[in-house]
Amino acid sequence: MKAEPKNFEKFLKETDTQFIIPVYQRNYDWKIFHCKQLFDDIIKAGNPDIKSHFIGSIVFITDSEYQTGNINELVIIDGQQRITTFTLLWLAILEKATEFNNERLIKTILKKYIINEDFDDKEKLKLRPTANNNKILQGIIKEGQNFEYDEFSNLIENYSFFLKSITQENFDLLLIGIRKLLFVEMSLTRDVDDPQRIFESLNATGLDLSEADKIRNYILIDLSPKIQEDFYNNYWQEIERNAKILNTNQDKVDEFIRDYLTLSFKEISNKNKVYQTFKERFNFQNNQEKENELIKLKKYSKHYNKLLNPQKETDTDIKKELELIQLLEITVAYPFLLQIYQDFNNSSIDKKEFIKILKIIQSFVFRRFVLDLRTAALNKIFKNLYSDIIKTSNDKFNFIETLEFELRRKTRSQRFPNNEEIKNELKFKDFYNVTPKKRKYLLLQLENFEHKEPINITDYTIEHIFPQNPDKEWQLKLNQLEYTKMQDKYLNTISNLTLTAYNSEYSNKVFQIKRDMEKGFKESHLFLNKYIANCEKWNTETLNERFEVIYQRFCKIWEFPELEITASDTIDEQNLFEISDPTGKKAEYIIFYKEKIPVKTNKEILEIVGRKMFNLEPKSFVGTKLGEILKLSTKKEDDRKYSKISDKYFIYTWHSSKEILNKIELILTEFEWYNELYIKFKEPDTEIE
Repeated sequence: MKAEPKNFEKFLKETDTQFIIPVYQRNYDWKIFHCKQLFDDIIKAGNPDIKSHFIGSIVFITDSEYQTGNINELVIIDGQQRITTFTLLWLAILEKATEFNNERLIKTILKKYIINEDFDDKEKLKLRPTANNNKILQGIIKEGQNFEYDEFSNLIENYSFFLKSITQENFDLLLIGIRKLLFVEMSLTRDVDDPQRIFESLNATGLDLSEADKIRNYILIDLSPKIQEDFYNNYWQEIERNAKILNTNQDKVDEFIRDYLTLSFKEISNKNKVYQTFKERFNFQNNQEKENELIKLKKYSKHYNKLLNPQKETDTDIKKELELIQLLEITVAYPFLLQIYQDFNNSSIDKKEFIKILKIIQSFVFRRFVLDLRTAALNKIFKNLYSDIIKTSNDKFNFIETLEFELRRKTRSQRFPNNEEIKNELKFKDFYNVTPKKRKYLLLQLENFEHKEPINITDYTIEHIFPQNPDKEWQLKLNQLEYTKMQDKYLNTISNLTLTAYNSEYSNKVFQIKRDMEKGFKESHLFLNKYIANCEKWNTETLNERFEVIYQRFCKIWEFPELEITASDTIDEQNLFEISDPTGKKAEYIIFYKEKIPVKTNKEILEIVGRKMFNLEPKSFVGTKLGEILKLSTKKEDDRKYSKISDKYFIYTWHSSKEILNKIELILTEFEWYNELYIKFKEPDTEIE
């Protein structure tokens, strides 16, 4: 590797040179605020008292493998954003030079910064970006500010920004400032240097790449240009297209690969360490291994696309269930659902079974939501659910029965809430102040169940039958006790909520008026208004009667699997983060990072976790807030109160059971290991210190 400071303007205008942006690089994504900062820095550098201005480094490969003709091709490893932005800046200066009738500058810009004069076709442009950006760049070169493009493009936005920013007053200062820019040129040679290692080093010092960007680079960077193009065009490009939410253009490739790793290895990667996990799991030995994995990624990405965009599913019945799952926001189930989708795709399960599975998952998740059971437990459940089903399945069970069995055998925070639990919680749960998607999901399902002509819920709004701000007449219709109960206990419950297209007309009027008015409850064709239309009054008695109607419908929609589950079938391990108070309990064993470890005291758990995590990343403990809380020390001040976690360090472990678990939570939270520690308790006689 050769590194040296260099004048940026001279670098850009080197003759017979082309800057190649390889396909594995991320898209050009500088925004206007990046360009504004750069523009302001250049204007400042144009002042006489500024001698130079440093703009970072450019890293590229010079390698005969990449040379396709007589031109000197520099393959950019780091610096795409700056080189592309300066090309746009020069094109804006070119437009302004035309406006200011500066013929000399027009020729200089075209010949020095935009094109290689003596070359044709793809070697002619000084910058050769990826395919989509290349089309836009060529359009700007040919048509300038008159170029029109149907989609949003940072290239066009930033070019337009520069056009607006350059004026007659700052024009000369801008040109002077550009001539003062310096950068560090880092030239790599493939046979000598390791581009991937250098890429990682640059990323560690602040290169803003997504986890998917790093994975794409890892797969493609050391391939020949031809294979790079093939792998990118045949696989990666489609993976990126599939892992995108269409109506928001939101990129979900990081999340897709994280879910793919989960379904493949039954481990949930830290969101910020997906690339690291991918690299550890896939130590590719040859191009065929890379292609095989890309084939799998592409296959699962097609299913992922339908989970993100249910409208892409052509089967109407399946599409309906996917839309409901999207409303329920159970992305944590995606690793499991991807495997189920693949089974459906290869005909291991039929359409009827597929839809039944989607309904069971909804029932399990939504019933848990009604009870406010913490969602952290779902990670472990869904990461192992498919493999648990396969292990349990035999001649006695089919897939559906086994799925129901696996979910029913969960206990405590992982449990499948039964009908009795649902009835107790559903009656008084505030459904008005939940997330809009959850509220919409509930009302949509209640209204459209077994309905041959389902309504479009977006045409309706939420109506409180007993209003949030009732007219005084309500007090005349109800006694004080009833009135208070309606306000304090029932106002936002499902029994007092309905749907209407005439919310403003109903306003805060008393019940009888809202029932009998034009377009009132009596004229409504909705199921949710059917019982209300026949009520003579609205009070706690009628409200409770309506609750019974809704509860019965709820149990039909979100079914509870009626299976016989014995004590030997149940799983009684608790996620650490789900344990409210361990006081009076003694741990029998733990499952930590996939290993089952017998323990005699709760103190041992803190020792095991502290030792494991310290060995993984000592810098998170030494000289940090975490280390201070744990009383990290190089001295064992008291044999009873301190425990050894490395050859050199000790932590304070003389705590109550509750405090011990609090300390473990702090450690695991630091590493975002929310689903790696499960504890099986037995009942002790006394609290264990």
